[in-house]
Amino acid sequence: MANEDILKKALRASQWLTLGIVIQRVFGILSFLTIARLLEPSHYGVMAMVGIIVNLLDTFLSPSFGQALIQKKEITRKELDQVWSLSVYRGIILSIIIFIAAPYIEPFFNVPGLTNLLRFSSIFILIQGFCNVGQTYVFRELAFEKILLRDLIGMIIQFIVTLIWALFISTSAWALAVGTFAMYLSTCIATFFISSYRPRLVFSFPGVKHLVSYSKWVVGQNMINYFTSIIDTIFIARVLDAGSIGLYSKSKDLALIPSSYIYDISYRVGLSAYAKIQGSLDMVRDSFIKTLDVALITSLIFTAVIVGYGHEFIQLLFGGKWISIVEVLKILSIGMIFRSIYIVTFPVFDGVGKPKFRFLTLLIQLISSIILIYMFRNKGLSGISIATIASMLITAVSSIIMVITFIRIPILKILKSFTVTFFPFAIICMVIFAQKTYLPLGIYLSLIAACFTPILYMGLLVFFGRIFRHSPHEFIMTTAINFFKR
Repeated sequence: MANEDILKKALRASQWLTLGIVIQRVFGILSFLTIARLLEPSHYGVMAMVGIIVNLLDTFLSPSFGQALIQKKEITRKELDQVWSLSVYRGIILSIIIFIAAPYIEPFFNVPGLTNLLRFSSIFILIQGFCNVGQTYVFRELAFEKILLRDLIGMIIQFIVTLIWALFISTSAWALAVGTFAMYLSTCIATFFISSYRPRLVFSFPGVKHLVSYSKWVVGQNMINYFTSIIDTIFIARVLDAGSIGLYSKSKDLALIPSSYIYDISYRVGLSAYAKIQGSLDMVRDSFIKTLDVALITSLIFTAVIVGYGHEFIQLLFGGKWISIVEVLKILSIGMIFRSIYIVTFPVFDGVGKPKFRFLTLLIQLISSIILIYMFRNKGLSGISIATIASMLITAVSSIIMVITFIRIPILKILKSFTVTFFPFAIICMVIFAQKTYLPLGIYLSLIAACFTPILYMGLLVFFGRIFRHSPHEFIMTTAINFFKR
């Protein structure tokens, strides 16, 4: 397939991913708006700890052969069956381990009722192990409209089951647990509809040995990445209560919205696209700069809105019992600017077959996170939030240095991206500060002002783009036009 065809296919895939992620994020927020008025922050805190423990074991004991298959040029049925069989056996073993270990885990976090929820949640890993490995073909062909269908089915069913449980059975963390179970089960079933491949159980695994050389780095990445993402919550769990865990975890979830969107798009599409164009460094450089521009623009607009009008949004949408998340949300949204920078380097490293660079980036983040969070552990939620964004800044600088060295991208191009995108952000922040100081508005007028913030930012972006002869808005507009044409 020609490079131009690959890029066209990647663009189409990114359009489907964009649509899917926007729908999922909007649906997720609306779902939370509904459920959060029925449940308490402590309920979300308990489930946050359940998720951390289950996902910790899942991540640390995952061979990550699925990603290795995506990166391969050719795959066989034998390899797929062996990878799926390992996934099934692993799911059975892990679910048994969690079920047995649950009573010994609860005292560490001092969260009442954690044992029964953990035992129930062990089923999640069991179900996940049976998901159709034929999804590999869907990802390789960049057919993300099928992935959108799979994910939407899971989200809708999760919301319906959670809402019914909270309304008619119990307003407790069990509503979230049962809803999550329904999501895992429906998503697993959906994987057999989006792919016609039907895996078979096998008991011999010689075909997966050659996947280890690639997957070992992916395993290391996943382990470090996940541990880094939960280290702040673990510290909070040790020194504070379930309510604080719930407030912090939801603040982090909201702050992660733009960078999660950026990661989903850039990694899912970029991994396959970079793998196909890795022979042309010029195309890799050009694609990276475009992705970096979009990442910066998205995260900076979101941060400006949250820092300026976060209090009004939380007050109106979530109610008074969630208002204490505002300060933490504002701090973490700044950190997500740095996160959006380093995550766009990941598909470059993995796509061209150099996952060790991503591993090094994540290792830097893990070490800096542990040191900084330990230093700020007694400063409450705000202190841990500040430590988190400081580690993200260190990681962002390190990743940019590595990607500049690796693909030999001119530093001037990187500087132009930062200059053109950050100048409008600085001006927007000054305008919001002046408005808040000299022209205070009510809650509804403030929300209207927040809606105009992205428009003002894009206008300034065009202005500075022409000054510095670097116009990321043109790529965004072209992509948007092509998207709506389709």
